Amino acid sequence: MNTVLFAENDADFLDVRTEFLENAGYRVLKAHTPAEAETLLHNAHIHLAIVDIRMINDDDERDRSGLTLAKDPAFGSIPKIMLTGRPSYQYVREAMGPTGDGLPPAVYFLSKEEGPEAMIEAVRGVFAHHIRINRHLIVHWWNEQGPISFAHLTCLVEPEVERDHLPDRVDEVEDLFRNLFCDYDQVTFSRLLWRKGRRVALEVCAYSKEKEDKFVVTCGQIQDVRTEQERRTRFAPQALGATGPITKFTAETRHFGAIASVIGEAGIEEVQPFATFYRENSHRQIRSALQHLFQTTLAPWHQQGCLVEESKDLPQAYRERLGLSEGILPAIELRHKIQALAKEAFVSNTANITFTPDRLVIRFSNNRTLSCPDPVLYVYHNDNMALASHVVCRTTPGGLDVDTILVDRAGRTWLTDFIQAGPTPIWHDFVSLEADIRFRLMEASNLQALHSFEKQLLATRNLSDTIALANVDPEHRKALDAIQAIRHLAADIAWDDPGPYHVGLLFCTMAGFAAYDPAVRRTDGEAARLLHRLLLIALLCEKIDQTKGKVSIESRSSLAIESLRMDEVKHEVWVGDRQVPLTNTEFNLLLHLYRHAGELCKRSDIVRQVFGLENASPDDEDSLINTNIGRLRKKIERDPGAPRYIVTIRGKGYRLILQPE
Repeated sequence: MNTVLFAENDADFLDVRTEFLENAGYRVLKAHTPAEAETLLHNAHIHLAIVDIRMINDDDERDRSGLTLAKDPAFGSIPKIMLTGRPSYQYVREAMGPTGDGLPPAVYFLSKEEGPEAMIEAVRGVFAHHIRINRHLIVHWWNEQGPISFAHLTCLVEPEVERDHLPDRVDEVEDLFRNLFCDYDQVTFSRLLWRKGRRVALEVCAYSKEKEDKFVVTCGQIQDVRTEQERRTRFAPQALGATGPITKFTAETRHFGAIASVIGEAGIEEVQPFATFYRENSHRQIRSALQHLFQTTLAPWHQQGCLVEESKDLPQAYRERLGLSEGILPAIELRHKIQALAKEAFVSNTANITFTPDRLVIRFSNNRTLSCPDPVLYVYHNDNMALASHVVCRTTPGGLDVDTILVDRAGRTWLTDFIQAGPTPIWHDFVSLEADIRFRLMEASNLQALHSFEKQLLATRNLSDTIALANVDPEHRKALDAIQAIRHLAADIAWDDPGPYHVGLLFCTMAGFAAYDPAVRRTDGEAARLLHRLLLIALLCEKIDQTKGKVSIESRSSLAIESLRMDEVKHEVWVGDRQVPLTNTEFNLLLHLYRHAGELCKRSDIVRQVFGLENASPDDEDSLINTNIGRLRKKIERDPGAPRYIVTIRGKGYRLILQPE
């Protein structure tokens, strides 16, 4: 039933008008004070609110308590009708004026002198134009994995909901989908694709007399869904083509939101999560899917260029990205987690782990010992890693894991999670997926075999090196093949240096370990995966400690010795011993950057001083600079997608580095 909140301090007026609304078929919740109204708005499932502007004292011209309540952003998704006994132009303008985001504070304005029929007509109009809930929509549940229902979805996206409020929340989730698919006759919920925090993704088929459409629907808490949509809009490449989902429509209620997307050429029923694809397919097919993921699906994201975060280094960037800062996860709490796992492993006779303020020691059943520096110091203190004082970032979709990547039979891939989209260290897409394969899909029961597996991966000098599959246990060969495929792609697309890659892998592994709650009992398999995480953390800290302060000859030769120089008189450009032919426009653009080498060159200055345009529109400015910088990078950079000479300074411009470090 359609529910109306009626907030009015005049009890007699409230009772009389409520009776009319109820006779018209509406369920009415009454509130006599702003506090009562706010409580109902927070907890009940309300479609529409009728709010008196003066909720405290009708005779006080300064009383705007109802209008203040209506303007609260927390209730912005609920349409409101403002009510007053003393209508004025100022009230109307303030109540119905634009807010810049979402609905205005009120979508309709009524005087108390207007009769109940006018109020009922206004309510009907708001439901028709702003709420649009399809009460005739046929909802069909068909899921081979297990039952799905609106109650099930509610518990997934709001597991902490109080029992008294659960019925309202279930009704609200149902109305969310009846609004999302208001133009269809039937929807069929086929699969629950993934759950991340307070969001889920579903496969949904929608039918009408004219068409049959298939969607990936992401739904969850309203702020999470808004964040995802904002990040998708802000960071996704303009032309994703068949490699990315296209948002078709969205819907919101007070507590929840949903995004319906299509995924291009493949039908949704033809794809499966990467985890399922991995288990059911061969090494070759998995490598093909990974190649498509990084070279095709992610390419439009990565080709938006690199930018340098000069105010932070790699550990700081990962701490912020993964929630490992002291303010979110204190170091002492992380130490307690490691100590708790050590005790748990000892009690179960799985491993003998000693953790002191200086060292972490793991003793295996064959009497071999792994000893490494305190991992907590490596997470919170930068002086334990010899790294550059800045970090190179790329724009990525952010949510790369074995559940949110979809793969079809031909190995084509699609992404479905964008809540973390934005600039990330250039290694992040690679290390996050590698970590997820390692800790979600590998057999983890034999700690000694895992130790041998990880030692061999860490012994390679470059990411492009290859380990023979015969050197590891048969049960780990598929994972090794997939991880090596990811690393080879990282070497081709980014750099071949394993040092910063290991740092990223350390932080991704530690982020998963930080989710460990010692108070929750685990299965043997879950406990084994936690021990695998701790094992890799120890090995990575040992590796970083051994290489701290060292820079390989290969790294120096590949990244540092090729300086860029220009000869203005001869009109020549050289990168190392390679002469680069440029057009006049390209030469003049590079010359401007060259004369200000090491300095920030603003985009507006480039347009004015290089191209001679004084009043270019933002669109023309973007097109002109992006096109010419792109052409220049293709001729100068070894990898235009990861530029080392012409570096983007996000939101400002560019800096020319004559001899990259």
